[in-house]
Amino acid sequence: MTLVSVIVPAYNVAEYIGETLDSIFAQSFRDFEAIVVNDGSPDTVALESVLASHSDPRLRYLQKPNGGPSSARNTGIAAARGEWLAFLDADDLWLPNCLASQLALLEREGTAAAAVPDGFVFGDSPLAGKRLSEIKECQPGLVTLTEMLAGRSSPPYCCVAKRAAIERIGGFDESFKRSEDYDLYLRLLLAGERIVVNPEPLYRYRRRADSLSAEGIKLARSAARVLEKLEARFASDAELARLARDRRSDLLATVEFTLGRQALEEGRWLEARDYWRAHQQLRPSGRIAFALAAIRISPRLLLALIKARSRIAGAR
Repeated sequence: MTLVSVIVPAYNVAEYIGETLDSIFAQSFRDFEAIVVNDGSPDTVALESVLASHSDPRLRYLQKPNGGPSSARNTGIAAARGEWLAFLDADDLWLPNCLASQLALLEREGTAAAAVPDGFVFGDSPLAGKRLSEIKECQPGLVTLTEMLAGRSSPPYCCVAKRAAIERIGGFDESFKRSEDYDLYLRLLLAGERIVVNPEPLYRYRRRADSLSAEGIKLARSAARVLEKLEARFASDAELARLARDRRSDLLATVEFTLGRQALEEGRWLEARDYWRAHQQLRPSGRIAFALAAIRISPRLLLALIKARSRIAGAR
């Protein structure tokens, strides 16, 4: 049996996937298969041309109608032959020791169902060059459900996991196009499985030129929807239920704050006020109370103060 099945969903990634496959086949650990799942991609001709240039017999190629990344990963899981599953997005890259380090950590931990590594951001982003552990709340060692719900632990993606554990929880939830990893980790922890964070930076996470704030809003909304979906499963534990409610409120309040700031910058003063009022309903804040008072007096002065504060923070 192949020890590791590497699953790579592919949708509009023909320009990136060749480099991704090169990083897979450059692994120091060699006992794996790589399964590329074409998720009904419109660039299929270009994608298949790239795949044809990779003649490694460990490469397998599957096609399916478009259903999103969770659906593509589930298709890969169903076809996998490995005892372990490794998930990699088709525009990200592994460093050569990624699989070896992850498997060694899982062997040392013994009972962990999944290992998640640190990594570097690269691409067209102001975050390029930073480690993910500098951007996301994520400490090395075992992840706990309490820490995840409190927002103190947010493991990066790109995990290696026991196939049996993933299958026991039903794989990825195909209703999520974003935050599917957050949902998967929470369900693993709820099922009593253990997740460990590898402190080694073992992969490169590509950020494209999309708006960071727009993507952040989408991620926060989808993460809040994950918590709403799982709400009934937290009901038997009052502390977990409280943490889940608070985390969901924090995520939605962040959305309202970001939309309010965007509206202010674009001169839509009344919309900014409404977004920030919604923020106060979710998570009352003295800072937002001040902004609501200031926007009535002088929206332009408020915007100047916010920009000045951002410049000072950025210079630190």
